[in-house]
Amino acid sequence: MQEKINIVLCMNSKYVMPSMVCITSVVENNKNPIDFYILYSHLEESEIKSMKNHIKKYGSQYSLIPVKIDENNNLSGPINGRSKEAYYRLLIPTVLPKNLDRCLYIDGDIIVQKSLNEFYNMPFDNKAFIVCEDVGEILLYHKERHPILNIPLEYRYFNSGVLMFNLNYFRNNNFDINIIFNYIKNNSDKLKFLDQDVLNALFYDKVKFAYSNLYDYLEILISHLLANDNMEKAVIVHFIQKPWKYTYNGINAKYWWKYGKKLYKFEYFKFCIINFIYRKCLGLLLLVISINRLKKLKQAIKK
Repeated sequence: MQEKINIVLCMNSKYVMPSMVCITSVVENNKNPIDFYILYSHLEESEIKSMKNHIKKYGSQYSLIPVKIDENNNLSGPINGRSKEAYYRLLIPTVLPKNLDRCLYIDGDIIVQKSLNEFYNMPFDNKAFIVCEDVGEILLYHKERHPILNIPLEYRYFNSGVLMFNLNYFRNNNFDINIIFNYIKNNSDKLKFLDQDVLNALFYDKVKFAYSNLYDYLEILISHLLANDNMEKAVIVHFIQKPWKYTYNGINAKYWWKYGKKLYKFEYFKFCIINFIYRKCLGLLLLVISINRLKKLKQAIKK
């Protein structure tokens, strides 16, 4: 029998749809027994029941375990257009069963395209997490976060969308969750990337890095506009551009909707129509802007 995999997602009602697509992609590509732990503070009973019923269709080796988080916790950091549930992953060492030695946290805007076995069973080498470097920080910020978060420049900044938790590390080191609470309270003005900044500030030297292009391939910048072999090869794809939104203007929506249309056929139909119209209008607008700029350039040359 294959080893059980423990996967954690954090969500609210607005993120049920992408999270369910994420879960579907996992079970379609992994035959291991899998327990999905869902951390939430507000979900309808009907939403939880629907998620459980959907997972059951794939076999008895899969289960969904809802974990309700008390709203009156100390995770009162800035939101910056996201949701408070982004911070719930910080609670994972304290809210999961004590007999678990590891778990994989993944964001709801992720799909899993292949087996997780190799990644999931990587040795921790006495580190608290296995993580992937944040490509956005490399390309856009160039270690901007390091001085702000007091991270030495020789350490790499990692993405919090894919986190392998070494739960034994936290138990063996008697980790006090108040360290996280106090950091958020005392540094809320620094947390541009919310939980990600918290984790990097506190654990920058306690992480082991895995290969980003395989295990946290970030569809970012021009990667959503151009065909890319890395998209096909990746085990875990992380959509920074959201392919379920009608305003998605990349070419990789097909990867997400490969799983999405199995659950949301009507939404897929709507997406295809509205997204097609949106992209045509966007192309026309860009063409008009380009023509106007050319006209202005010609006028300037004549002058």
